[in-house]
Amino acid sequence: MIIGLCGRIGAGKDAVADFLVDNFGFKKIVMSDIIKEEMKKVGIEPTRENLQNFSKEMKEKYGRGIWAEKTLEWIKKHKIENAVISGVRDSEEVKEFRKDPNFILIGIYAPAKLRYERLIKRGEKKDPKTIEEAKAQDKREEELFDLTTKCKEEADVLIVNDFNNLESLYELLQSF
Repeated sequence: MIIGLCGRIGAGKDAVADFLVDNFGFKKIVMSDIIKEEMKKVGIEPTRENLQNFSKEMKEKYGRGIWAEKTLEWIKKHKIENAVISGVRDSEEVKEFRKDPNFILIGIYAPAKLRYERLIKRGEKKDPKTIEEAKAQDKREEELFDLTTKCKEEADVLIVNDFNNLESLYELLQSF
């Protein structure tokens, strides 16, 4: 089974992926890691902005499903039976993934204010530091990735992650 996760930054994609890894033995694959591997080959520093720009350039050159193709190749090469892919961002990627009959897309939604609060709490260097930066990041993602705004429409399952703690999210996930 391959489960793809889509949603905005801070929505909870990695939390859901980690739950599937810890409770059901899935292998977590972060699509940006596949992109970073390709960037490393050509000597590009893997900053968030470089990652987005490189991803966009490759999509323009090889088609918008290129990262899904590379991810599926990676899964096959490593003989992964159950994979959860965090960071599906393009509807063409979804089309590629749907070529596998065992693919399911889960959309994860969280309100903007809550996502921002999570990013501040997470405190990663790459994350926005102000609400203005968070809004600018959302806008940039909307411009670069069509699934940012279509995630709810494309998803087979939609999870509303408006919880203030992981335990509540995990309780909801147990109900599936």
